[in-house]
Amino acid sequence: MLPRQHLYEVAWGVAGLWWGLRGALALRRRSRGAAPWTRLLALVATTILATLLGARLHYVMLGPDLLLSLGWRALVLPLPEGAGLRITGGLLAGGLVIATLGPRATRRRLGLAEIADTLVPLAGVAIAIGRLGCFAEGCCFGVPCAAPWCVRFASWTPAWWSHVAQGLITASDEASLPVHPVQLYLGLSGLAATIVSSLLVRERATHAGGRALCFVLVLAGLRAAIEPLRETRFGAGVPHEAAFNLGVALVAGVWLTYRLRRQRGVGRAPSCW
Repeated sequence: MLPRQHLYEVAWGVAGLWWGLRGALALRRRSRGAAPWTRLLALVATTILATLLGARLHYVMLGPDLLLSLGWRALVLPLPEGAGLRITGGLLAGGLVIATLGPRATRRRLGLAEIADTLVPLAGVAIAIGRLGCFAEGCCFGVPCAAPWCVRFASWTPAWWSHVAQGLITASDEASLPVHPVQLYLGLSGLAATIVSSLLVRERATHAGGRALCFVLVLAGLRAAIEPLRETRFGAGVPHEAAFNLGVALVAGVWLTYRLRRQRGVGRAPSCW
């Protein structure tokens, strides 16, 4: 039985800080010092804020009653259900900021695709760090299972409340039923996407943007496989999340394949699958 540790905000804060500083350093090196620190730090800070806002907006869209009861405050205030974030919306919002402000932040020494190749794969490590907070908090849990690696969360955790509400256990039980540790699955999927995109798509072997596309392909594909294991009857739920990620993986795969085929006349490039 795993006790509830309130480390959600700490873990995601560390994840955002690591990604921001590591990303700014990587952009600085890739631009050979031409990109000023002030612009780079402003870019990553704005991206982090946009990611948080996008993640909250995605959550609120899944539970529109929050807007009716709280209004615009639902986007910024702590919610009684927990942190109230959805990483998919956050990544989309963060990507939009990078696409809009990235070239200017590097004084146009780096193109958008090069910036994406630098920053996007780093998100996998940040996701892995943040998901440890989800695991400690007991949120984002999976459906009941009987596998040896499935875990039970202590009373008063989100998993315990969900099972009490569904009548699977009683309020006197000290722990939830064993559930899939979806938090760890999702964290490992981020690491896997970073490793695959870094090792199997070399920077000089593909057109700019290939590494970022490979990361998106692997991450979205793995999330599409993991999402059906998530418990969706507690809180806002995640309707059609698996189908959405499958669509993203398909688009990224087609786009990456097109880029690789364009290089056949130049030389053979390794594939990421």
